Amino acid sequence: MNMNSTISKITLISISLFFGSFSFGQDGTPLLSVEQLQQDLNILKSNLEEVHPGLYTYTPKVKLDSFFMALKSELVQPITALAFYRLLLPLHTYIRNNHTSISPPESYVSALMTDLPRLPIKLYHRKDSIFVEEDFSDEQAIGAGALVKKINGKSILPLFHEMVQWISTDGYNLSFPHFVAGYTFSRRYAYFYGTPSSYTIKFVDPTGLNKSATIQAITFDQIIANRDALVGKKPAPKPILDYQEKQGLAIMRVGSFQFDKSIEVKPAAYLKFLAQSFKRIKDAGIDTLVLDLRNNGGGFPEAANKLLAHLLTAPIRPIKGEYPQIKRIEAPHFFKEDFFLRHFNRQPKVWDGQQLSIKRADKVVVKPKKNAFTGQLYVLINARSASATGELIGQIKSHCNVTFVGEESGGNPASIVANDLLTLVLPHSKVSVQLPAVWSILNVSFENKGRGIIPDIECIPSIEAVLNNRDEAMEKLLLIHSAKH
Repeated sequence: MNMNSTISKITLISISLFFGSFSFGQDGTPLLSVEQLQQDLNILKSNLEEVHPGLYTYTPKVKLDSFFMALKSELVQPITALAFYRLLLPLHTYIRNNHTSISPPESYVSALMTDLPRLPIKLYHRKDSIFVEEDFSDEQAIGAGALVKKINGKSILPLFHEMVQWISTDGYNLSFPHFVAGYTFSRRYAYFYGTPSSYTIKFVDPTGLNKSATIQAITFDQIIANRDALVGKKPAPKPILDYQEKQGLAIMRVGSFQFDKSIEVKPAAYLKFLAQSFKRIKDAGIDTLVLDLRNNGGGFPEAANKLLAHLLTAPIRPIKGEYPQIKRIEAPHFFKEDFFLRHFNRQPKVWDGQQLSIKRADKVVVKPKKNAFTGQLYVLINARSASATGELIGQIKSHCNVTFVGEESGGNPASIVANDLLTLVLPHSKVSVQLPAVWSILNVSFENKGRGIIPDIECIPSIEAVLNNRDEAMEKLLLIHSAKH
């Protein structure tokens, strides 16, 4: 990547979008002076260098310094906070950490949830084809299943791939940003390119006919209302926890590890589910388990370890160590005062003469449960199997008799910079940066290659399967199991 040309390109996009936004009243924030922009950039750079323990994992310091120098040289005239945010987006490609993310000013995010018009479709990416997964427009002139070719005169693939570069991801993984770009396309388009009042979309309909339609942008409330009107046509979402037996298989779904007041499943119910499910497996003499971790975006590693304990044959220490850069946040006025900031400053840290570490993090032990499963394990994964789920499947790969089915997971199973997620708010632009303060090195049997878990059996759902609620990965797995028996 040529940094100067990349920054110049984004500068032109940002400044042109600024004038468009100003003309149509899409960005209510005032122009920031060059001095204010430079100050925010310096605050961002200094806090990344001081706090982020994985900053140079994928990009050498000299290259990241060059990016900041090039960007600083571009800040020669006043621009809006939104334009400044867009100039910072290439940092995602340099840092390559899924828990480090740059967000627009809260005023713009709020406006997108209330007043600003948005593109009312959700997209689905599969092997360089971009389909309409859901059409929430008033016109309903495109419809689900359409293969998108152009949006407002721009070819969809270059547009989509550019968007993917500006979404945070772990290492060189692309499954996660491809999923995010499609699932949140309406919002990301507004973040990165603005909010036109209409969209002309060229597409190929499911019968193979080339078509074009212009649809009006609508507010988020209108999108939700249109979605609710269509919701009766869609199946109910899968439960967070589920256990079934089919064709001699035990099939267990765990859809989250965030067991607290934020979701309906409480920790006690989760532990009871695990105990009862694995007892049923043992009592029934079932020797093959399908563990469905698709769409599990993680949560608490401790909750993931509770599941891991039912899959081990011997005790393990899942973490080699956890490493912060500093003992305390020395400039807390730039950060949101929240649980993570308080927790990080309270964490017991020790210095061994070379680096800081979290005291006793490497002493955590996960012991096998009495009813631990020791047979053939299949684990279903996809792009949303990330964060604490990424840690878990790294341990499963290292310690279990496992076959992974699906698509590359979205998280890093060997090394994760994700703990104590601080929120840095730049004082002038109000751009916010989620900034992890602790690096965990996981005790796995493979090296960090900057990728998720690569499935042994790949199965990326077709658009037809998505639209018809067919589980192609499970179907393939059941066929494999039937052939063996």
